[in-house]
Amino acid sequence: MIPNALSWWFTNDASKFFILFFVGVSGNGLFAVSNKIPTILSVFFSIFAQAWQISAVSEFDKDDASEFYSKVFNLLISFSFILVALFVLFVKPFMQIYVSSKFFQSWEYVPVLLLAATFSNFSAFLGTTYLAAKRTSGIFSTTVFGMIINVAACWILIPVIGVHGAGIGGSLGFLTITILRYFQTKRFLIIAVDWNKSIFSFTLILFMIGVLLLHMPFSYLLNSIAMILILIVNRQQLLVISHKMIGFVLKGK
Repeated sequence: MIPNALSWWFTNDASKFFILFFVGVSGNGLFAVSNKIPTILSVFFSIFAQAWQISAVSEFDKDDASEFYSKVFNLLISFSFILVALFVLFVKPFMQIYVSSKFFQSWEYVPVLLLAATFSNFSAFLGTTYLAAKRTSGIFSTTVFGMIINVAACWILIPVIGVHGAGIGGSLGFLTITILRYFQTKRFLIIAVDWNKSIFSFTLILFMIGVLLLHMPFSYLLNSIAMILILIVNRQQLLVISHKMIGFVLKGK
């Protein structure tokens, strides 16, 4: 687990060294500012992960473990994609308020970094399956593969497209880890993903990012329509999450 933690840190932070080398200090500053928004996703996930790790271990040996893991993972996917879409929709006006004019350009790097944070959370979720199954070597091996993809992508892309290459590298690295863990964990637990819904939502998010970065006409209208479609597609999971949150609040009172 210790080598895995070091590899995980390197996967997250390697891009900063490449930006400093190929772009300079100013690029690193913009990258640091833009990374603050995806951190919000990580905070939400860390709160969820505290409870999930306990449930993941306690439910692993039960007969309905596969169904339980699948339900929670699909909820996580839907909730994450909805949050990413919301951030993408409002990132420009938010950054106008949140940062000074000198760092406003950093909004351009936020959308892809949001995807990197999302895939990081997905891979961390699947990582708890290894813990529950007591097969933690798989956590390390998959993280190393993701680290290699991230480093290679940063090395190739950052000299060509600048800071954007760091976000793409991180996204590819964590996506690699997620895919490897998903198929590797099938050896001891089947997690069924609603692929149609997930791929459609992901495609809409890519569309929103493209509209935003290419400064297309009527960009806010197009992205608002895409946001509505994402909400419609994930409405069942959204209702479940809403009921859970309302129940939690009422219970707290």
